[in-house]
Amino acid sequence: NMIDERGLNGTVKLNGPTKNIGQEYSDSSILVMSSHYEGFPMVMVEAMACGLPAVTFDYKCGPRDIIIDGENGLIVPDGDIDGLAEAMVRLMKDDDLRKRMGEKAKKVVETYSKEKVMSKWLQLYEETVADKSGDKD
Repeated sequence: NMIDERGLNGTVKLNGPTKNIGQEYSDSSILVMSSHYEGFPMVMVEAMACGLPAVTFDYKCGPRDIIIDGENGLIVPDGDIDGLAEAMVRLMKDDDLRKRMGEKAKKVVETYSKEKVMSKWLQLYEETVADKSGDKD
């Protein structure tokens, strides 16, 4: 209703849920995260793994752990709506920059792939078991 009320129905479209998120990422050019908090921004990692540079607020717990600002995405101060819009426009207007950042964004899988994460969990489990078996309390 807000879109219609503001006369934005030719400009703004809200997509419904999808069962093929990979296709949605493939059909997209950038990911914009307007959240002010995420426990772990899995959507960001998924999108970047598909080659999308991210534009995001600098909220607690996430973006700076995943994005190298200016290299594989853009981070703006939390709550800076104008800054978020400017970062989006910057990537929308500069095809070369967007493509370079998208290529670098794919490298996120080197840190967050299932294999990498599972090996860290297994290592933690093995270390914990070894510590407990060495405990004689």
